Formats: sequence, structure tokens, C-alpha cells
Amino acid sequence: MKQKPTRREISFSVPWTPRPKQGDRSRIVTTKTGRQFVQHYTATEVREDANSLASLAKEYVPKFPFQGPLTVGITATFPWLRSHPKKVVESGRSLPKDTKPDVDNIAKKVLDVLQSMGFFAGDQQIAHLRVTKEYGPAPRLRFYICEMFG
Repeated sequence: MKQKPTRREISFSVPWTPRPKQGDRSRIVTTKTGRQFVQHYTATEVREDANSLASLAKEYVPKFPFQGPLTVGITATFPWLRSHPKKVVESGRSLPKDTKPDVDNIAKKVLDVLQSMGFFAGDQQIAHLRVTKEYGPAPRLRFYICEMFG
């Protein structure tokens, strides 16, 4: 009797203050011959931010990338604001965050980093994506990645 392959999944959390992905920047460059062209580049702080996340997540990289369609969950926890009631802050619960950054920008940045690290081959594999942002006791990112079929 054939054994059914097991479906792989991983769940982990890293202490990190979530920031949205910023688009590439552009500038006009003039060559020595006077010809001009537009050069696109990634800002230094954006690269450093991605490298910081990658260094925190490197211990969780699977031996082999996840295969097939995936379910991915990302929860971005932001630090409490001074305006939050002390009672709520001390409760240990989290509150939904309805201000910037947008969840799609958080997802883009995080998924780009995870893909570059080898968690999965491409973000086209993601068939189900859930991104949540909240205020909570400590800034962090929580991840859940699961193969949908196994």
C-alpha cells in the first residue's frame, strides 16, 4: 500500500518592527558622452531592512523549498501607541490596526524576502494569503506557511 506524502508546514515568529515595501527609486544619469537615461535603484534603508528580516528568519529556512500551492499567513504586530488605554495595553491582548502601512505592502516585502531565502520558488505558488496587522505587546512578525496538498 502506498503511503500518502505528508504535507509540510512551518510556523515561526521573529522580533521585528514591520515596515512596508517601498518602490524602487529613479534618477536621471548623464554619461560622459552627454547621453541621459533613467536609472532605477533600491534605497539603502529598504535593502538594510530586508537584510535585517532575512537574518532573523534564516534559522527557519527549510532544507527544500515548499512545493505546489501554498497557504501563507502573516501577522504584523506593531507597538502600542501612547494613546491606547492603559487597561487595554496591560490586558496582554492585541487590537486590530486600521492605519498605515497597508497590508499589501507588508505582504510584498515579507514575501520577497522569504522567496529570496528559499522558503518557496515563487510567490505565484501562494493560493491563499492572509495578512493581519495589529497592535500588541511586542513588535514582531509571525509566519505560517503550509503546502495545500501533500
